[in-house]
Amino acid sequence: MPTALNSWSETADSSRVFDMAYFGEAFAERIREFSLDHDNAHLRLDVVTLNGERLDALELHADEKGTSISTRDDRLIFLPYSLIAYVDIAILRDRRVPGFKLSVGSEAASRIATLAATP
Repeated sequence: MPTALNSWSETADSSRVFDMAYFGEAFAERIREFSLDHDNAHLRLDVVTLNGERLDALELHADEKGTSISTRDDRLIFLPYSLIAYVDIAILRDRRVPGFKLSVGSEAASRIATLAATP
């Protein structure tokens, strides 16, 4: 498993709700900036649920209904936004390990943001 060098996390509070707009706008922009600030580093995304489970996301798709998360341990999880406690982003030391992918919106008009170069 890759080791994190540095981490950045965003915590849900009463003024912030995780939803499709959050993942498509503020989140995506901050992730790009974070990667650029660290020499286009490959990034790891952990989605942490309200019950404390850490989901190591390889792909996250956000739409109107919630998220679908494909994990590095070969699971596909459908998670309503209301169950997300916070997300944690960390730098992967090994550049051979691919970063995660984020897609937002419907299948037909999906906007894909590849957040790290593939090896």
